[in-house]
Amino acid sequence: MMIRPLDDDQVQRVQECYRRLAPQADELARGFYTRLFALTPQLRALVSRGGNGGRAALTNGPRVGAMAPDFRSAPLNAARSSSPQEHERAQDFVASLGIIVQNLHRLDAIEHLLGEMGARCQRAGVQPQHYGMARDALLGAFRDSLGPEWTEQLADDWAAVLNVVASMLIRGAGQARRAA
Repeated sequence: MMIRPLDDDQVQRVQECYRRLAPQADELARGFYTRLFALTPQLRALVSRGGNGGRAALTNGPRVGAMAPDFRSAPLNAARSSSPQEHERAQDFVASLGIIVQNLHRLDAIEHLLGEMGARCQRAGVQPQHYGMARDALLGAFRDSLGPEWTEQLADDWAAVLNVVASMLIRGAGQARRAA
């Protein structure tokens, strides 16, 4: 699939925003999951049911060469997590975001990884409508984490990224359904 690339300004703004958010991974992940589970309580069971349910598909899958460093080594504040599982989920969350952000100029390079993640999410019970809710929850968590630094431009830039990512995830889920 030909993916419409983001323009250079969008990429730069999203990458800079990610650099500001990454050190707050635990808080960001907690805000995201709190919002997501408030919107769709049934997803809580899918995320916490054991197995990875697609949660770590980007970080545990094949690498995209030197373009995707191991973001799992980014320092995170484990003391603020309520459990080791929550901290691990935050690590996976920020690592997956990092791989996406690192590859914004070449999203087609990670399309297969996102497709695999979509297939895993589909097998875990995630439905296509959940991706829009996840996008909205993530944008809200970004806004809360950045406070006055969050702008409408950043919201638009991130929404564009997340919409493309959701499309790839949904496409992967559809391929998995057809193959089953």
